[in-house]
Amino acid sequence: MQFNYENRSVNFEFRREDNLVFAQHLHKQIELVRVDSGELTVIVDDGEHVLTAGSVFLALPNTIHGYRTDKPNTYTIVIFDTALVSDFAAEIGGSVTKYFIIPPEQIHRDVLYCLDAMNDLKLQQLAIDARLLCGYLLVIMSRGFINSNLDSKTQGGYTEGNDAWQGVMHHALLYMNDKFCSNLTLSSVSREIGVSKFVLSHGFSATFGCNFSTYLKTLRIDHAKMLLHTTRKTITDVAYSCGFESECTFYRAFKEQTGVTPKQYRMNAATMKLNS
Repeated sequence: MQFNYENRSVNFEFRREDNLVFAQHLHKQIELVRVDSGELTVIVDDGEHVLTAGSVFLALPNTIHGYRTDKPNTYTIVIFDTALVSDFAAEIGGSVTKYFIIPPEQIHRDVLYCLDAMNDLKLQQLAIDARLLCGYLLVIMSRGFINSNLDSKTQGGYTEGNDAWQGVMHHALLYMNDKFCSNLTLSSVSREIGVSKFVLSHGFSATFGCNFSTYLKTLRIDHAKMLLHTTRKTITDVAYSCGFESECTFYRAFKEQTGVTPKQYRMNAATMKLNS
């Protein structure tokens, strides 16, 4: 199981990789995923949707979503703060629709151009001008988000089907997103959000199909993946930066969830970049 890093120190992230697998999660940023080839299953609160090559999934802030790969795929993912597309603040804040599924035939060519342009800058290791970045993102939102013909979906209720339960789980996830690098426990999080350990434990099992510890570990591992991919920190520094108590614990957890060691992951990411 992998999990999207939700407490980013940067307000923009762009990646092109293979076989997307993320557990259900939420974060404060906008997230766009384009399936470049193959098929990708998107998991949202009202069910599962299979995206074919060329399709785009766009999730607004605080929308619970996840991904599963049943067939090989390549994908582009862009994650960015709403501040970078502030012209859309009113639409985003007032939207009852929490995610959009956009079929290939409705993807404007300008969206593809902007994604390719950002990828080219990344491959050339060029620093992107903030104004240019905002321009690309505004074009993507203009050509994708504000379009009455989109196949939009409204996120429904949580597993327990009531507003109180939804509030509990949102509170827990948002708190963990901010604190996952610290010494979090089921007890400390339940105290913070004002529910019993039993209620919180049941919430993770019912909503995400995993326990609290597994969810926390996936948060940390995906943050580690981002650091291994984008920084030159030593593996020991990465381990402690992500909240692991030892390098040994980090190695074991990382390989359990990714199938490779942190060193192998970093080497694979570098190789993929050179071959792109």
